[in-house]
This record gives sequence, structure tokens and C-alpha cells, in this order.
Amino acid sequence: MDRFAFDVVTIPPLRERKEDIALLAAHFARAMSRELGRATFAGFAASAAAALEAYAWPGNVRELRNVVERAVALNDKTLLDGSDLWLTTLDQSSSGQHAALVYHPQSLEDIEKRHIKETLKHTDWNKSRAAEILGIERSTLDRKIKSFGLHRES
Repeated sequence: MDRFAFDVVTIPPLRERKEDIALLAAHFARAMSRELGRATFAGFAASAAAALEAYAWPGNVRELRNVVERAVALNDKTLLDGSDLWLTTLDQSSSGQHAALVYHPQSLEDIEKRHIKETLKHTDWNKSRAAEILGIERSTLDRKIKSFGLHRES
């Protein structure tokens, strides 16, 4: 008889444990708030809670942690809302697997322009915050906005 017999423990993916999402997200947010020395985390607004629960979590708990930690790190709010969460917009099949990605030829300039435009939109055109997210200086962002002819949409 094997002296060290182990049972296999199978844990279903996060998308099948919707009841765990809010608890895990709150835990990660409080931990990140403490790590950053910020005010105590108060919770998620209804829009954020709905977005977290509706998302398929292809990256499982690790992706949830990353999304929540990024939201806490980039905001000084104690109550996070849906616009603070960066969730992928890739189409996902009902099984939760990523749909096949289709290659679309694009120049790096077009990709950069679109990415900057989406980052500005996400930050409601807060250029300092957008530059921080993009990892560039504010003056560089201003120059790129001008060269790409980007304008805030009303």
C-alpha cells in the first residue's frame, strides 16, 4: 500500500463559482489598499459588482486579483465602480474559452493611436492618469494626441 496516497481535489473555474467573486474581489481590494497605505476599501458600486459577476474570468482567480489590484492602484476611491475595472473585451464562447483570434493587418501607428484613444476614453480624458497607465510622460502623450489628431468626443 502506498504510504502517501493523495486524493485529487478538483476546484471548478471561477466562472462556475459566481458566489465567490465578490468575496475574493473584496479581499484583494482590501489587501491592495493596505499595501498602498490608503484609506480602507469600502466596496464595489452596483455597476462594478455586476461587471465582475458577468465576466467569464478566463484567467480565473489570478485574473480577478490583477483586475482588482489595478483598479485599486489607479484610483484613490474607497468605492470602485464599473468604469474602474479593466476587463478584456475578447469574445468568449459559452464554454468560457477564448474565441479564435483573427489577424487583421494594422500598422503599429494605427494600433498605438487606437490604444491611446481608448485609454483616454477610459480615463475620461484625464491626461495625467492616461500617461501613467501608458507608461509615458504627460508631454509625450500631448505630442502623440496632437500628431494623431485625437479630440475628446462630446
